[in-house]
Amino acid sequence: MQIKPLHLLIFVTLVLTSGIVSGVSLTEHTTEEWRSILAVPDNSTMLTGLQITLAISPDQYYLPQGSEVNITGAISSIFGPIKNAPVILARGNATNPTPVVNLTSDESGDFSFTDLMNGSGVVRYQAWFEGSDLKGENLTKSYEVEITAVPNATRQNVVDPTELKEAETPGENGEDLAELVESGNISESQVSDASELTLHGPDSFFSGENITLAGSATGNGRNPLPYAAVTIQKSGSDGEYTKIGDTVITDADGTFTASYYLTGPKPVSFRAVSSDNQGEDLVSSTVTVPFEETDDFAPMSRDRTGTRHIDVDLNAAIIRPDENITISGWFSDGNGDGVDAGRLNLYWYNFADRIWDRYRNCSEAITNDDGYYAFNVSGPNLTGISYLAVVSKKEQTGKPLFSHILPLVVKGQAETSAAILPAQLTAKSDPPEVQVNEKAQITFTLSDPDGNPLAEEPVKMYFSEDGFTWFMNGNENLTTRSDGTVAMVDVPKTPGFHYYRGVYSGSDFFGPADSGILALIITPSETGSDETPGLNKT
Repeated sequence: MQIKPLHLLIFVTLVLTSGIVSGVSLTEHTTEEWRSILAVPDNSTMLTGLQITLAISPDQYYLPQGSEVNITGAISSIFGPIKNAPVILARGNATNPTPVVNLTSDESGDFSFTDLMNGSGVVRYQAWFEGSDLKGENLTKSYEVEITAVPNATRQNVVDPTELKEAETPGENGEDLAELVESGNISESQVSDASELTLHGPDSFFSGENITLAGSATGNGRNPLPYAAVTIQKSGSDGEYTKIGDTVITDADGTFTASYYLTGPKPVSFRAVSSDNQGEDLVSSTVTVPFEETDDFAPMSRDRTGTRHIDVDLNAAIIRPDENITISGWFSDGNGDGVDAGRLNLYWYNFADRIWDRYRNCSEAITNDDGYYAFNVSGPNLTGISYLAVVSKKEQTGKPLFSHILPLVVKGQAETSAAILPAQLTAKSDPPEVQVNEKAQITFTLSDPDGNPLAEEPVKMYFSEDGFTWFMNGNENLTTRSDGTVAMVDVPKTPGFHYYRGVYSGSDFFGPADSGILALIITPSETGSDETPGLNKT
């Protein structure tokens, strides 16, 4: 079986999250065991598996200018922390980080430095270690950690909205119509009959809010322009306008609306662009929407990496049906920078249709100048486990780019006790690896926090051949036995992988649980007579 790159990415992400591959837990070795495995002499100083980590406190991307930040890190190899190691702390802004201070790791391999953010704008930190190989010639580097210093000791008014001049409706060549009338180059009657494009927005927005822009288009004689194409543009930090979202079409009365999820910390300026029935360009006045800062607007610092990817974070892992959630993160361009005006959608896995689907008619999120985005939405209204992901649908490769997957637990409203205990659901394959046409039994075990089995509880079992498209095994009436187990049997017909997941929706006493993904390795049969695909599971 051939596994597609997207499927493999999701599989690897979920397997690492669950920590289970083919029923075997991942474990670590002691230093002495590693030396024996690698045949490394006791007196060797080889820096095998060297890595440097870096963190920042407070871990917030936007900090007031003049703030103190504490940069901490650790240096280690597979043999443990490296003590008394010389570490270079580098710092940069628009340029690559350059050395600013020499540090030495302590007995635990840790190092730290306190910096003062005197300037404004982006600040990037990175830790370096010389001597990463036997020759001592190369540098080992941590990830770059990026934050931004905001002027005026506040994150809210990075740009004062009152200082942004709202553009007047331009003439055909970009002239101000009021000035044209005053100069006598155009009459007031001509102005009243001219084509016009208007745009209006809300008074303010908070991070993750879905805002709606509305407007209208009229042609010569102030007649509505029905079914006209309108482009919404957002002003960037450089003052240049970039198209956002899809082109919208006016209704029969010439009106249009467009909705987007926005985030701070700056006000956001928009304009609409279209053309009238004579083919003349129409540009609306600029609409500036101020940012309303709330206590929960505190994006974490951003790791700069060399891959185009979407980071995602969920503010709550367990919620009530329809309770509000915030999903936020960074959209990186592959060169270490954030994607400005990037278009992102929120998707959820629809088990009924076995597809990834747009989440509950959710609008697009538009990233800010730094690549940060946020969705503030109502959570699922069905109890159990839901899976969410943030997606960039229109990538350069033509394929969507997925974030990692967020499991979200939705608990029922009814409670018969003051507290609902967490349940545990595990998955195991016997055997953990099979040949084609051999039988594997997949057993799910449901228990309470102390490991006691939960009997006569419904557990849904899911099966997938690609880690992406899932099918329910059996029906929803299957319940656990007295030992808390429920099982399914699979007889694979082709080499590759099969994937399994168990889901428990919870009860009045116990919260929902998910087994994570269990992968079964399927090898060719020794006879070499592998059959065509044919699922046989009970």
